[in-house]
Amino acid sequence: MNENSCLVDNKGKSSFKYIIFFVIFFTIGVSLGVITTRHFLKDKNNDSSNNDNTSEINDGYTDITNSLDYKNTIEKLMKTIGGNVEFYDTRGMYISTMPNDLKLKLVYKNILKTNTQFETETLNSSQWGSTTCDDGFTVYSLQNDDGSEYLSGMCTVNKVPFTLFRETYSSMFNVGELDLTQEVVVGDKKCVPREDTYLCGDIITDVKGELSSKFNVIKVTLDDEKNIRIYEKGYLVDTRSNIVNPDDGFDNYYLHSYDSNLYYYELKSSENLTFIHKFKLDGNNNYYYESTELEKK
Repeated sequence: MNENSCLVDNKGKSSFKYIIFFVIFFTIGVSLGVITTRHFLKDKNNDSSNNDNTSEINDGYTDITNSLDYKNTIEKLMKTIGGNVEFYDTRGMYISTMPNDLKLKLVYKNILKTNTQFETETLNSSQWGSTTCDDGFTVYSLQNDDGSEYLSGMCTVNKVPFTLFRETYSSMFNVGELDLTQEVVVGDKKCVPREDTYLCGDIITDVKGELSSKFNVIKVTLDDEKNIRIYEKGYLVDTRSNIVNPDDGFDNYYLHSYDSNLYYYELKSSENLTFIHKFKLDGNNNYYYESTELEKK
C-alpha cells in the first residue's frame, strides 16, 4: 500500500471518530435538555397548584390568609365575629362555658344584620301618656295636623320565631341547647319570649354612644386537622355616656376587654392586642366557633 493510500485511510478513520463523538455528545445534550425541561414543567405545575397563596409555617400550621380556596370560608366565619365586641375578652371566650344570655345576645345581633322583615304586632300602653308599653317597649309618636307630635299610646314590635333563633345559633355554634325563656337586651332593643316567638322592639335607654371594635385580621392559619385560627389585632373604643366622663380630657376610652367594669384600661396606640378566634371543622365539613383567646407574647 502506498503512502497516499495510508493517508486517505487514516483521514477516514479520524472522520468516523469525530462523527461518533458528535453523536455521543448530541445524545447527551438532548437527554440533559429533556431532563431539564421535565423539571421545569414539574416546578411550574407545582407553582400552579399553589396559586391559592398557602404556605407552610411552624408547628404544623399553614398560612391561608390570602388563600383563594378559603376566601369564602374566612368571610363567612368573620360574620360570626362580625365586630361583636363580646368576643374580645382578655379572660378568653369559650362556647363550652358561654352563658345563655350572651349566646342569645350574639344570636339576636346576627339576626339583626340580616335585615329580615318580620311580622309585626301592636301593643297598647297601660296608662295614657306613658312613654312605654308593657315590658318596657317604646311608645311611638303620631303627628297632629299642625305638625306637632303626641304619644300614640301604642308600641310596634317584631315577631321573631324561636325557630330562627335556633337555626342561627346552630349555624354559629352548633353546641348544646339554647334556652329561649330569657329576655334578650342589645343596646336600645329588647326581645321578650311569648309562646314560640320573641317580641322584639325598641326600648328607652339613657346610655348614649357605643362600644365598638377596631380590630383587623392580620393572619389566618389552618392546622393538620383542618381547623382554622383567625388572628385579629386592634383595640376597643368606648364612647358610652355611662363610661365616659366628659370632664376627664379624653375623647374616647380604649379598653382591653369588652367588660369595662372588670377590665378598664387606657391603651396607647402601640399597645394593640391580638386575639385568636378558633373555628372547628365538624364531620359534615362545616366550621363552627369554638373559642377566642388573647395571644400570649
